[in-house]
Amino acid sequence: MAVARAVVVEPSLLLFDEPLSNLDAKLRVQMREELSRLQRQLAITTIYVTHDQEEAMAISDRIAVMQAGRVAQVGTAHDLYRAPRSVFVAQFIGRVNLLPARVLRAGTGAATVTLWGREVTVLADEPVAAGQSVSLVLRPESVALLPERAVAPAQEFAVAGVVRGRTFLGEKVEYAVEVGGTLLQAVSYDPLRHGLFDVDAPVQVACAPASLRLLRGQG
Repeated sequence: MAVARAVVVEPSLLLFDEPLSNLDAKLRVQMREELSRLQRQLAITTIYVTHDQEEAMAISDRIAVMQAGRVAQVGTAHDLYRAPRSVFVAQFIGRVNLLPARVLRAGTGAATVTLWGREVTVLADEPVAAGQSVSLVLRPESVALLPERAVAPAQEFAVAGVVRGRTFLGEKVEYAVEVGGTLLQAVSYDPLRHGLFDVDAPVQVACAPASLRLLRGQG
C-alpha cells in the first residue's frame, strides 16, 4: 500500500529503507522480485538500502558499499564480488577466504606471490612491491576438492588438505578444509554428481590462479 501511494504521484526518485526486513526468507525473495519488476516497469530511479548482501546483488544495477559512513566501493554486483578493492568489501559481499601471502615479484596488473610454500601468479588491480604482505581473495565456489591421489588440471594450483567439516544442503555441500594450518571454506554444487568427501578425509585442494585476487594488506 505504501508503495502504491508513493508511485501514484509519479516521483522522480524512490527510496526504500530495509523494506523487506520483517518478512520470512521465502516471501523476501518473492517481494524483491516484484519490487525489481515494478521498478523496471515504472523506470523510476530507486535507492534501496539493505544489509542483506544477496538482496542487494539481486535487485540492484549498481551497489554502493558503505563503511563507517563513507562509500568504500561502487560497482555492479559482479564487480564487487569478483574484484573487491578492500578487505572490507571482500568480506561484506558474499563469503570469502582471505589467504595471507607475500609478494615475490610484481608487474603490471599481476604479481607472483608465495602461498603455502608455492609460487603462483595472480591478478593485482593495485601496484604492490616485492616483499609486501598481501591477502588473496578466494571465493568458496572457486575451491575444488579432489581425491587425494587425483591429478589436478595442469593449469590449476593444487595443495594437500584435510576435510574438517561438512554441511549437506541439498543442492550443494559446504566444506571446511584445512590447508597448511588454515581453514578454507569450499562449496561443491550437485553432490549427487560430484560425490561427497567424509570428515577427516585427505584431499587435494585446487583452484585456478585466475580465481585468486590480490589485495594490499591482510584481513
